[in-house]
Amino acid sequence: MRKPASRLHPQPIQGIAVAIHYGSSRTDTAAGFGLHYRTLPKWLARGEREPDSVYGALNRQVSEARRHRIRPSPLVKIAESAGNDTPPVGKTSGERRPEPFMDGG
Repeated sequence: MRKPASRLHPQPIQGIAVAIHYGSSRTDTAAGFGLHYRTLPKWLARGEREPDSVYGALNRQVSEARRHRIRPSPLVKIAESAGNDTPPVGKTSGERRPEPFMDGG
């Protein structure tokens, strides 16, 4: 039996557009709203076919958000690329955490 299709409700449209505006990918945005990664592109394509529907509203707002997208700074990209594979300072094998500086007073 096939899973029923996700339906778009008006409430998340603004949130989806804001996420895209601030540099979130469609895949990450979909995941953030609990959607399958293919759902958002399908909704956007449906919005092109049905411009007067709720999907059309989503498509217009996401298109506007893309035009005025705020790109994340390079530092954000570096931090994200590090992921969870980078151990905190002093936690790698054989590495000691530096002692706190003590004034001889």
